[in-house]
Amino acid sequence: MANLAANLAISLAVSALVPLVLAGTAQACAVTLSDLRISPVAYDPFAFATVRATADVTARLDDPDGCDPVLSLTKDDLSPIDHLSIGGAPAVLFDIRPVGAFAAGQDVTLHLTPDHPADTAHWELVLSRDAVLAPGSYTTPLAVSARLDGQAARVISRGAFLLNVPSRAQVNIAGASGHFGQGTLSTLDFGQMSSGEQRRAFVQVRANTPVLAVVSSRNGGVMRNETLPSAEPVAYTANLDGKALNLTQVNLRALDPPPSVDGLSLPLDVTLGAVEGKMAGHYSDVITIDVSPR
Repeated sequence: MANLAANLAISLAVSALVPLVLAGTAQACAVTLSDLRISPVAYDPFAFATVRATADVTARLDDPDGCDPVLSLTKDDLSPIDHLSIGGAPAVLFDIRPVGAFAAGQDVTLHLTPDHPADTAHWELVLSRDAVLAPGSYTTPLAVSARLDGQAARVISRGAFLLNVPSRAQVNIAGASGHFGQGTLSTLDFGQMSSGEQRRAFVQVRANTPVLAVVSSRNGGVMRNETLPSAEPVAYTANLDGKALNLTQVNLRALDPPPSVDGLSLPLDVTLGAVEGKMAGHYSDVITIDVSPR
């Protein structure tokens, strides 16, 4: 009976410890989460710059015991997430990275004690793929859950990531049709001029919205002698994408570039008029092309 009594006493002692530990665990993870704070992003689809946003939430201990809650940044339905996809196809991608010494995977573990009853978990949202998105505001709901490692979420805080995309339009003059910005051309050089001679450039336009192109000539469609501007000028004609430009006035063209980094490329053909009998010298004009969202 002595042995039986000893065994029974040990068994009772172990059983008595179980509810105390569980009760202590439940109290130790009594925490409150602040609102989920996510910095908004103004995204220029043609800037090709490093873009970062931050997400953070503060956990506060609600009882006198310590707590090590695990905080996870998730979708609004609490499903796991390691990146955000925003827009259509292709979409802008943001990778999600937890920040801090106690970050692992997409989780951040905080160590809360009576002496240190509050701490903040941080995540970075880092742009990993560009895309040409239409102008507007794109809102993605997110959530942060707090739990003990291996247990279900107990406390949840929600917020939203806001991506603001402005209207953007760019133009470039190139010597050949190709990728936007390659082979930038500032001068159409006719060398020793002759009547009817022709040169071609390409007007490259990219935008995330329909645009209005404004084409004008400084001299009203003629090239003037730079040394003696009063001398008889050399007339020329210009066609943009096969359509004649009246350079005696401002020309307006509505364009619809595809939503891509290369946009569209339109041929600009310039043809000299009669050159015979003109005073010797260097002749020039300036054609200006501006594009703006419409």
